[in-house]
Amino acid sequence: MDEVMSASERPTIFLNLDGVAHRAEMAYLLPMGVSGPEVPKPFEWVHALRPLADELDADVVLRTSATMVLGFEKVKAMAPSWLQERIVGKTGDTIVWLTLYESRKLNSSCGVVRTYVKEHGLRWWAALDDDDDGWQHDKYMRSRLVKCDPAMGLSDPGIIKRLKKVLEATR
Repeated sequence: MDEVMSASERPTIFLNLDGVAHRAEMAYLLPMGVSGPEVPKPFEWVHALRPLADELDADVVLRTSATMVLGFEKVKAMAPSWLQERIVGKTGDTIVWLTLYESRKLNSSCGVVRTYVKEHGLRWWAALDDDDDGWQHDKYMRSRLVKCDPAMGLSDPGIIKRLKKVLEATR
């Protein structure tokens, strides 16, 4: 009989959205509810992640400011159904909005991932992000980052190959 893997034995992929799962301008379009035939779609590039996520039976944790603005459940509901089933949580926020036009930085992208990893005892994980905020200061954390070109995100065929290498090296 096959033994079911515990969550800590499954890989976790930290997924930033803007510039990774979809075009960077979605950061402005999603909160405003803008849609139409010429408007980019949320999660438009994420289909490239599915074969690897399925192969490894990976969990996904959202690392995005969209969850702060729209709420975790609403952002998760926008994802394709196959991805919704894999999303198990979100990291903390990197900023807090004090007023409509004023924000304060709380943590770096790297810092919120580090906190989540520690709190959940993760050993097998990697992060997809278009931002290396904080990552350059920690060699261990940096080795887990797969940095995307925000103009291409997951539509860049090399990103999934790099993600697979990182996950294989950290297994």
